[in-house]
Amino acid sequence: MSRTRGSGGSSSGDGLRFLAAGRSCDRVIIASYAHHSDSAAAQRYHAVTQRVLGSANTIERYPRLTVTDRESGTVHYDTDQTCIFLIVTSPEYPQRIAFKCLGELKTRFNEAHGEAVHKSAEGGLTRAGRMLFVEVASRFEEPASVDKATHLLREVGEVKDIMQDSIQDLLATRENLEVLEDKTIQLRSEAATFQRKAVDLRRSMWWRNCKLKMFFCIIVIVILAYIIVPILVQTLQSSSSSPTDAAAAPPSAVQAVSGEDTTR
Repeated sequence: MSRTRGSGGSSSGDGLRFLAAGRSCDRVIIASYAHHSDSAAAQRYHAVTQRVLGSANTIERYPRLTVTDRESGTVHYDTDQTCIFLIVTSPEYPQRIAFKCLGELKTRFNEAHGEAVHKSAEGGLTRAGRMLFVEVASRFEEPASVDKATHLLREVGEVKDIMQDSIQDLLATRENLEVLEDKTIQLRSEAATFQRKAVDLRRSMWWRNCKLKMFFCIIVIVILAYIIVPILVQTLQSSSSSPTDAAAAPPSAVQAVSGEDTTR
């Protein structure tokens, strides 16, 4: 455990956890109350307060003290001539409000059960003082409800959180805009590249189509030449052979006539 004697604090946690009243003469807890805690937690708080209560030298030396326990939280105590009042809070609970709570608990407990403190057995006033403990715990559960400074600090903290969230949102928005701008530039570059490739592809396809057309034209010409040239050659040959036959026919006829005359 670590000890603190100050009386300040800054922020609230989960409020009060445990309240107890002990007798100074024999260091016995005569009343206790676990606020919003299960039985295991209540036993743990009871044990740590009993341990603090049993530190006679510490209490005699420091009648008002704050002790920090890793498992249970923070133990605050205050003393008077007959009793020692203890509360267990969260580590973030303001120390100033804790001692204010102890002051009210001490005043009200002494007024209600001051005569029975000396006669009570251990835990004897737990049931009788339960309503008082519940009222005090409920009142001081939220420090902002009983302390204006804590309330203002809480509001300042909330505003600070909102401002931090807003700044983070702005930074995130700026980062998103930068990313969007980078993506826009990238898209523009890709669009220009795509357009250039499309133009090159269109030109290559145009040349390809021209080559295909020329190839088909050559094939057609070759086929037509293959068909037409032999016909032309044959036609020319037949036309050139016809006049020769006609010129050779009259001598044969003359020979035939002359032969007939000789016979006669």
